[in-house]
Amino acid sequence: MYWLLMIGIFALFVFASLKGLQRKQKNDSVLKQRAVFSAHEQLFFNRLKEALPELNVLARVSFDALITTKLPRTRDKYQNMMADFVILDQHYHVLAIVDFSDPLHTRRTQQDKYKEQLLESVGYRILHYTHVPHLVSLRDDFYQSVLPKEVNYPILTEPSERLIKYSAFAKG
Repeated sequence: MYWLLMIGIFALFVFASLKGLQRKQKNDSVLKQRAVFSAHEQLFFNRLKEALPELNVLARVSFDALITTKLPRTRDKYQNMMADFVILDQHYHVLAIVDFSDPLHTRRTQQDKYKEQLLESVGYRILHYTHVPHLVSLRDDFYQSVLPKEVNYPILTEPSERLIKYSAFAKG
């Protein structure tokens, strides 16, 4: 009886080892390049850089770079989240976070609302766009809603030639 038990345990061990080897021998899928942005996101990123040339525009910034906490279980709640665009001043301080919903994905999900609540809870300003605005309106939106009223900024009444670059794509 004892030998039968030992042979059963040994057979189970061998079977489990072989299963593990089979799993390790499976091939991974082929890696392929992918676009960093969709066409609308590319246009919006370029529009941000053109409209705010004196500021730094970052794309796809991890929440880990924007917020921190002491407890790992709290960090787990935002660890895989990304901000679409982050606007920094000349001293690399965050001025605003821009949420751009691609026209193909305009419905805000529960996770989008949760991400916004997280960022607002630590004091970030969030700007939302569902389409690519005209350069002048993007610049004015940003300066009027982000910077304090007492700060003077150059209001563009007529777009310069540099700012007309993408006007054919403007929706506003």
